[in-house]
Amino acid sequence: MGRLDNVPEQNSSDLEADDPRTAEAVLRSMAQDLRTLQRDLLTELSQDISRLQAEKSRLVNDIERLQQQQQSLQANYEVALSRQQLAQQQAWAKQLALVLANHLQAALSERLNQTIGNAQGQGMGGLPPISGAATNAENTYRLLASLDETVNRTFASLRHDITSYQSTLAQQLERMHAMGQQGEAILDVLVRRLSQQLQLEAARSQGELRESPSSSLLAELPYNPNAGAVPTASLTPPALGSSTPYGPPSEWAVPRPEPAATMPPRPTNPAAREPEAESSPVPPLEPPAKAPRSRKAASIRTGLILVLLATLAVALHHVTVAIVGNSSRLFGGPAIGGYLPLDRFSSALLLLWLRMVVVVPLMVWLARFLHPPTLPDIRAFAQSRDRRMLWGIVGSGIFLFLSQVFLYLAIGQIGPGVAVTTLFLYPVGTLLLGWLLFGDRPTLPRLGAAVAILVGVGLAVFPIWSNADRSPQGVIMAVLAGITFALYLVAMQIGARKLHPVPVSLLQFAAMFVLSSAGLIMLGVEVDSNNWGGLIGCGIGLGLLTVASYLLNHFGIRIMGAARATIVAASAPVLTALLAFVVIPGSLTALSALQILGILAVTLGGTALSLERMVAQNRAARQAKLREQGN
Repeated sequence: MGRLDNVPEQNSSDLEADDPRTAEAVLRSMAQDLRTLQRDLLTELSQDISRLQAEKSRLVNDIERLQQQQQSLQANYEVALSRQQLAQQQAWAKQLALVLANHLQAALSERLNQTIGNAQGQGMGGLPPISGAATNAENTYRLLASLDETVNRTFASLRHDITSYQSTLAQQLERMHAMGQQGEAILDVLVRRLSQQLQLEAARSQGELRESPSSSLLAELPYNPNAGAVPTASLTPPALGSSTPYGPPSEWAVPRPEPAATMPPRPTNPAAREPEAESSPVPPLEPPAKAPRSRKAASIRTGLILVLLATLAVALHHVTVAIVGNSSRLFGGPAIGGYLPLDRFSSALLLLWLRMVVVVPLMVWLARFLHPPTLPDIRAFAQSRDRRMLWGIVGSGIFLFLSQVFLYLAIGQIGPGVAVTTLFLYPVGTLLLGWLLFGDRPTLPRLGAAVAILVGVGLAVFPIWSNADRSPQGVIMAVLAGITFALYLVAMQIGARKLHPVPVSLLQFAAMFVLSSAGLIMLGVEVDSNNWGGLIGCGIGLGLLTVASYLLNHFGIRIMGAARATIVAASAPVLTALLAFVVIPGSLTALSALQILGILAVTLGGTALSLERMVAQNRAARQAKLREQGN
């Protein structure tokens, strides 16, 4: 820009007479200055964005640390309070006993002195011995009656004091409990306000970037709205087999602020930009619009691949269960499997126990990296007095255990494709339970998706149910698996909101291990000695598939978001049926046209339900943001 000041003043005739290369040099100089200014501005704003992201990450970490400190302080406070109350009661009891002993000693000494004095006075009066003995007996009786009265009064006073102390302690405990509840409410409000403040700051920074003169360029800068936030994958509960969420996990996620990138931009002022466009002799530069979008698309593709691999791992898990229960030909070649007929409850318990023997130690080790304060959270959960959370997590572990056992029995009898398709009755159960327990009336699209799922399940199981040569027990087990899985999800929604999902998953896996161990001890199971090698190998494979699908799902949802992941997870029935048909072709995996149509209907119904929930949640989020901006 400084070069323009050195150009001598000339009139129009002089400019026309000069060499045109001078004008071109001036224009190039101006263009170079504008590019330098633009580059400096982009650098400064990029640094501001990085600083805001780092500040946001630090604030989110501070919020989590405050929550952990609050839980630890509350547990330590309750322990210290109980110890202090016990010590205070013991001190009061010692003081009361000392006062009582002193009082009794003084009264007894006084009475004895009076008795001795009376006896000496009577001896000096020269009374007959018989009369003196009678008088002494009468004085002794009087002394004993007085002592008894004194003891009664003392104990009555002691009882009154103890009652008074007890009422005072009860009042103090009630007051302390009320103060604890007030503290929890204040902390919740503080966390909510901090989250809102982070959201507003991020939205304000985005709005300022959009209002700047180079907003068309800055809007395309790479930005990670989830930097520093808790990954969404860790907010999803462990679902069937490997913690892959078959349903919308956002229903059970702890509410968190939306990413700033989704905030609607503040309107720019076009009038303020028109003079710049008119006065600039250089045509506007094309913004690099493709780079951030391609980067975002690449991250979404990566998350999609991870979630798809997690769903494939779950499907392979179900196929492995079918191999354990039935002799099959691997890819139409050699026969394998049939190590443990899955027609008894104890057989399914043994297979689940072998799987948990691998899963539980690996999850304990992985929890240190996925969520470092897992063990303190579990200790706080064990000491918590929140009965709703306790019963919710315990109930979810029991229902998940039952769902796994019923599903194993169903896969062993009707095959993995039909069994998993029937399991997908659980969205219908969650809709009904949500309506009955929480008053969440289902919308018309959700009812349509539920009807499609019911029709699809009916088409899938009809050939088995109508075949007189095949027992309908497998269909009943699959239906029970879907019902108990729906109860598991509802229990998770009730009790697991205040605890991080990683310790919740660890507690549920531990519960399945304990329940399967207790069931095997009570029922027992017989296995052919020649089949133990293959059975143990399959159990290890099931455990590794469980952990692998858990990790893939965790990082996949962290990258692409929970809403998109549920759409991919809805393809589990189709993937399971297709994988089973390819890996172990046979009568158990061969499907009729009617069953294929039913599996497709269930998949489409689950996908439609996930899409409807995602659209509803996005609409609610936009409305909430508009209300916040209006306030």
